[in-house]
Amino acid sequence: MLFFGAEALFSEFSYWSILSGFLWTVNVLAFSFAIACIGITLATSVLMFGPIITIILEITLLKQHFSLLQIVAELVVISSGVMLLATASKMSRD
Repeated sequence: MLFFGAEALFSEFSYWSILSGFLWTVNVLAFSFAIACIGITLATSVLMFGPIITIILEITLLKQHFSLLQIVAELVVISSGVMLLATASKMSRD
């Protein structure tokens, strides 16, 4: 705020930044609450649905078109996370 004028403070970018910060705070609080209620493994598993929901919303609402490379990269990242969680869950039971 010290370096920007009033027009930068109330611009469209600033509103999106404030909304993003608010939603990130809600995400962190909900995740912390989920860890306390259902445990770290299941809470992290539920959190991994976020990228899937984001992709679906981008395709349906924003009419975003993804290349084959982007789709494969998304599948690799999501499946790697699921495998890591499954391995961690198995190791914690042993």
